[in-house]
Amino acid sequence: MTWVDRQAHPKTLVDFEELSGWTLELHDGATGELPRRREQQMWGMYVCRFWYSGTPAGSHVVARPPKPIPIPERLDSIELWGYGNRWGWVPEATTPPAEVAVLVCDARGREFTIQLAGIHWKQWWLIHRRVVRNTLEQIVWPASFTGIEISRIRHTEPRYLYCDSLAFFTGELRPLEFKPQPQRNLIPFRQQIPGLNVGPRKLPFPTREQTILPENFEPQYRTRTEQLAPAAFRLVYDGRDTRIAYEYRPVPETSARSPPRSTADRPSDRWTGVAYASPIPPKGGCPPATCSLPT
Repeated sequence: MTWVDRQAHPKTLVDFEELSGWTLELHDGATGELPRRREQQMWGMYVCRFWYSGTPAGSHVVARPPKPIPIPERLDSIELWGYGNRWGWVPEATTPPAEVAVLVCDARGREFTIQLAGIHWKQWWLIHRRVVRNTLEQIVWPASFTGIEISRIRHTEPRYLYCDSLAFFTGELRPLEFKPQPQRNLIPFRQQIPGLNVGPRKLPFPTREQTILPENFEPQYRTRTEQLAPAAFRLVYDGRDTRIAYEYRPVPETSARSPPRSTADRPSDRWTGVAYASPIPPKGGCPPATCSLPT
């Protein structure tokens, strides 16, 4: 944050600098605390820390301000900075993922629970949620912020969630604009879409129509293609360094689930989706094992 000079969202409604009068509701066997802390700093002097636990059956807690905080304008997006207690890709049996939601109360007194995210990060991350249209159509404005809920708490040992900079706003989804890029200097495939490569110039690469295939290290070699049958082909490389043949035989997909592993179990006329390559043995030599290669 310091390196890039990032600031809190200009539409921040709750900065958690002062938690006097806030309450933490405990439901379904939950325990918890809601102090302001400084060990995981963001903007200002303090952040909010949820310190909570529950039961294996599932519990939830709700943090509420002393009174509803009016939301100045209509919204379609909510952002909250959070510092979680687990990595989503690391199995943690002692810390199942809990869910974070924001509570909004409309002019009729109806409270909406807007889900933000599951807790899947062990560092600061920006939780961004675009509110679904069905919910927005039901809210009668003006509305107020009434709380933050952590649900699906299934760990009995206390865990933390730090929060800062809760913002409500209308997102501006402007059309993306890109400058035309230089054209590719290749003949396009039939019906190929050029994408952004429609500019006045041409790219200086690849340098040949075969694209970026590397030059062969051995200068003395020959290649040839042989049609073995109406639907069978052999591609042969014959050089001073080695001799290799690739064969390809298309057949129904179900016949290609298990590619052959040696010359002995190769099908004679059924082959698809894969190709095999065999070094050509020298005269009088024994055929080597076959190497299966995906196409």
